[in-house]
Amino acid sequence: MPSKQCPSHAILTALNSGTLELSFANPIISHLEFCERCCEILAELDKQQGPLVPQLRDVDDHFPFEHEVVDERGVNG
Repeated sequence: MPSKQCPSHAILTALNSGTLELSFANPIISHLEFCERCCEILAELDKQQGPLVPQLRDVDDHFPFEHEVVDERGVNG
């Protein structure tokens, strides 16, 4: 049974998909540090999403343009 302090399934889904605003995500992330039940739900959500979401999460590690110089107009230099 969910605790009154546990976030809803919809909030965990938004957190897992990366669509939850950071101001809402931080308290949820803190909650996850001690709530095994919510961590299990997130693990199940990962299984349901298929391979695309984990690949998108890793984009920062493989972003090919991170070292390009862009001027104040947003133009590559």
